[in-house]
Amino acid sequence: ESKTPSASPRHGRSRPSSTAQESSSESDEGDARGEIFDIYMVIADYTPMGEDRETITLKEGQYVDVLDSAHPLKWLVRTKPTKSSPSRQGWVSPAYLDKKLKLSAEWGISDVPEFHGEFVSEDEYRKKLSLIIQDLLGTEEEYVKDLQFLQTHHIQFTETCPAVPVAVSNQKPVIFRNITDITHFHSNTFFPELQKCDTDDDVAMCFLKNEAEFDKYITYLVGRVQAESIVVSKAVQEFYKRYTEGTLASEDPSLPPILPLQHYLERPINRIQKYQTAIKDMIRNKARNTQNCAL
Repeated sequence: ESKTPSASPRHGRSRPSSTAQESSSESDEGDARGEIFDIYMVIADYTPMGEDRETITLKEGQYVDVLDSAHPLKWLVRTKPTKSSPSRQGWVSPAYLDKKLKLSAEWGISDVPEFHGEFVSEDEYRKKLSLIIQDLLGTEEEYVKDLQFLQTHHIQFTETCPAVPVAVSNQKPVIFRNITDITHFHSNTFFPELQKCDTDDDVAMCFLKNEAEFDKYITYLVGRVQAESIVVSKAVQEFYKRYTEGTLASEDPSLPPILPLQHYLERPINRIQKYQTAIKDMIRNKARNTQNCAL
């Protein structure tokens, strides 16, 4: 039985893990409640590989409601019903979706403008791909450095400082959550594998191969609100301010100013968004070169 992610906190309730069912009744249920979902457009044909009964096939230019976006690599969506086919529900990769707008359930798909693709030559395709991969590698290196800096400075100092306030030491697991696991994953596995990628298919396989490891981000996101409320408390703010302005600044005054703790704690959330943008750009680039985007 396939593992499914938890429901998005945004919607506040769990959605059933359907088997990509023909579910016009499910769609009508949401309509009756007058819910408003984010509308996304499919930027390239999506044909899931294998026999996963919980995924669905989508066509470029199609519009879907996003019901659950908690997982970084797969979202639960619902297609718009048409005269010839009912609404369908299933899991897809968010990299194939581009956010458009919010529509109430009563509005029809005819109210949404059509998508018109644009062809790119082989040379343009390769140049764009090279820029995307270079940017992905460059920003990944910066991301790993930030994670390692947090690990070897703030976290290590919290663990070794003889005069850590109780308000800080007791809340350390909540503040940092599983960021050490995320750091090890990116430093030792994901970044080295990403450096070996030459094509968009290589990058896609790199993400797919490590799909289970990205579940670490769900754990990190779940504790985000509680961590933020603790980090802004006076005791925590003063403790890490003294550390960054005193101990760290005196190590090498020629280095740029140390950023606040919140900056480093937000890096995993920002990085997931960067991955989604990069993969969408690769899919769009490949589709405009009339290539098959499925693996």
